[in-house]
Amino acid sequence: MHTISTPPVETYEVIGVGFGPAGIALAVAMEDAEEERPSNPPWRSLFLEQAPDSAWQPEMLLPNTDITASFPPGLRHPEEPAQPLHIS
Repeated sequence: MHTISTPPVETYEVIGVGFGPAGIALAVAMEDAEEERPSNPPWRSLFLEQAPDSAWQPEMLLPNTDITASFPPGLRHPEEPAQPLHIS
């Protein structure tokens, strides 16, 4: 008699599909939550993205540009200026 063994199944608490603005906001919120409660174990998470790079809406960019938003407002979040995941 043969036994069929299956590989262990990976379990996640959070799965993010698409790493656009909402996915990034979720990742930042999770990072903030971990910093606020360091005694808790880190989130078991997985983020899935089909795009090979981080170009958002590349068809809307002007020639020789790589960003669609005004640069200075994106430097720091007003509620958490020390957040390391913001544009710097």
